[in-house]
Amino acid sequence: MAKTLIILTVFIIYWMVVETLKVRGYLERYNISAFGPILMIRTSRGLKFLDRLAKHHRLWRGLANIASPVILIGMAYMFSLILFMDYFMIAHPMPPGPAQQPRNILLLPGINQFIPLVWGLIGLVVTLVVHEFSHAVMCRVEGIRVKSLGLLLALVPIGGFAEPDEKELLGKEGERIANKKQRIRVFSSGVISNFLVAFFAFVIFIASVNSISPVGNIMVSQVDPDSPGDLAGFQKGMVIASINDEKVNSYEDLLNGLKTGGTVTVYYDGKYSEIQTGIINGTGVKIIELMEDYPGIRAGLEVGMIIYQIDDTPTPDLNSFIQFMRNTTPGQTIEIYIMKDEQQSIIPVTLTDAPQGNYGFIGVVVQNYMMGLTLTYFPSDTLLNNLKNIPQKLKSFTGWIWLTALPFVEFRGFVGDMMNFFQPAENVAFLQNGIFWIANAFFWIAWINLYVGLFNCLPAIPLDGGRILEEYLDWIFKKLGKKKGSEYARKIVTFLAFLIFSSFIFALISPYILFR
Repeated sequence: MAKTLIILTVFIIYWMVVETLKVRGYLERYNISAFGPILMIRTSRGLKFLDRLAKHHRLWRGLANIASPVILIGMAYMFSLILFMDYFMIAHPMPPGPAQQPRNILLLPGINQFIPLVWGLIGLVVTLVVHEFSHAVMCRVEGIRVKSLGLLLALVPIGGFAEPDEKELLGKEGERIANKKQRIRVFSSGVISNFLVAFFAFVIFIASVNSISPVGNIMVSQVDPDSPGDLAGFQKGMVIASINDEKVNSYEDLLNGLKTGGTVTVYYDGKYSEIQTGIINGTGVKIIELMEDYPGIRAGLEVGMIIYQIDDTPTPDLNSFIQFMRNTTPGQTIEIYIMKDEQQSIIPVTLTDAPQGNYGFIGVVVQNYMMGLTLTYFPSDTLLNNLKNIPQKLKSFTGWIWLTALPFVEFRGFVGDMMNFFQPAENVAFLQNGIFWIANAFFWIAWINLYVGLFNCLPAIPLDGGRILEEYLDWIFKKLGKKKGSEYARKIVTFLAFLIFSSFIFALISPYILFR
C-alpha cells in the first residue's frame, strides 16, 4: 500500500509539471505534445538512417509479405483465446486476484507486479523500438514520408511511435500514395519484426537456461529467533540441497532424513556449506495468509499459527495437509490442532465450498514449517525442464497458452531469492551471476516482443491486426461488387474492437460479479 501511494504521489507531481510546461509553451517549443500525462516526444534524427535501411526493398517487402498469413494465424489464436477466457470466467468463476488490480492491466515494468523493473524495461524498450522502427522503414520502402520518430512517456516509457504522413498512408482517394498492398505491408511490418526478435531472443534464452542447473526445491523463507533452526545456523534464503549426502527433492525427503539428525548441505549466496542438526520437532504447516469472509478467519485462526494435525491425522507437511483437505466436503466440521507461542489448542472449523473442486475449504494460505523454519517448496528442476522444452511445448495449442501466460503463472526471471535455487553449470561457472543476467534480459526481450506482437494481431482498430483485417474485408467486399465495401469493413472491425475490449473489461470485473 505504501509503495502504491508513493508511486501515485510521484505520478501526480509529474503530471502537474507536464501541465505547467504545456501552459507556458515549453513543450511546443521543443516539438513535444501532451495528452493528459502522456508526452509525445518527437525527433527528426534517424530519418536519414531510415532511408539507408529502406534501400533493401526486396528484403523488407518479402518480410512483410510473409507477415500477412502469420498475422492472420495470430489473429485467430488471440481471438480464440479471448473467447475461451470469457467462457472460462463464466463456467468457473474465480475470486478476485492480482490480475484484476489496476496496476497489472498494462505491461509497465515495476508497476505491474509480474514484470521486474530493470529486465522488463529492457524488454519493453527493445520491443517498442523494433515495432515502430519497422513501421517507419516500411513506410520509406513504399515511398511514404515519415515526419518524425518519437517516444511516448508517462513518467516511464510506455510506447514508441513513427509518425508517417497520414494523408499519404491513409488519406482519401487522390490524396494517399499507398495502395492496399502497400498499406498492408506497412501495418504488418511491426508485428513480424516483433516475432522475429522474439524468436532469436528465445533461442539465446534457451541456450542460457541449458547452462543453469537446479540446486534444490526447498528454501528457508523465514527463521524464528532463538528457534532450533536459528541456533543451528539456518538463514533466510538458504536452499537445502541434501541431507546426509542424500539429495533432497521434497519436504518428505527432508523429514525422513532428519528423523535421527544429520548434516544438512545448504546453498546460499553462490556457495555450499554444511549445518549440523539434531532430531526434528515442531513440524507442520504455518498460516501465512487468511482470506476474508472464509471459515478460517471467522473461526479464530491467525497468521503465524502452526497447524500440526487435523482431526486424527498429523499434517507435518504441505502435501499431507492438501491430501487431507481434498478428502473433506463442504459443510463438514473439522478440528484443527494448532500451536502458537509454544501453546497448543484445538479450533473447530466448518468448511465451505472450495473455489475449485468438490471438497471443503478453510480459506488459509500455508507453508511448510520445521524447527522454527518456514520452508518454501519450489519445483526448480521442473521449471528448468519446462523452460528448456519451450520448442516442444509450442507444438500444441495449450503450449502457446502456457507461454503467453508464463510470467503470470510460473516464471518471471531469475530474480530475488529465486536465484538461490539455481547455479551456473560448470562450463559457464566463470560468468557467475552473469549467466542469470543474460537469461533474464533475453527472456523479457523475447516474451514482451511475443506478447506485443500477438496483442497487435487482434482484429481491433487502432491495432495493426484491425487495420489489416479492414483492408482485406474491403478487398473482399469490392470483389463481391459491394459499393459500400469500405463502410461495411469499418463497421465489422469496429464491432470486433468493441467485443474484444468489452471482453477485457469483463475479465477484470467478472470475479467481483460472478464469484460468490
